[in-house]
Amino acid sequence: MILNGTFSQAIDEAEDEWSQHNAKKLIDASEKGLRGSIPKDFPYFHVEFGVNKGFVHVIDDENQFKSSFGLNVIRGMLHLAEEDVYRHRRHQSVEDQKQAAANFAHEWEPYDWTKQLN
Repeated sequence: MILNGTFSQAIDEAEDEWSQHNAKKLIDASEKGLRGSIPKDFPYFHVEFGVNKGFVHVIDDENQFKSSFGLNVIRGMLHLAEEDVYRHRRHQSVEDQKQAAANFAHEWEPYDWTKQLN
């Protein structure tokens, strides 16, 4: 429930930046799921908390919405500085990305449950 409350609070605080209307647009997606909760062709932010739990927020002004919003909420929960991580990722060379993937695969190996399928 901590994640739910944290995202809900962050969305409420950012509401003025995204919305052109006074009505709150925090939609509980637990009953209808994502596709059933949001009108077709509307921009939105969606967050899930396990199976069939989560909510959606319609974004009225896409120009004001930061694509790093969700990441920054999590960064705030971890007491890390807010930053645009995507901007930094664009400058990574292909070789650096391949090395990072190889490092992750090596570190993940003890937890890789797919090896039990054979």
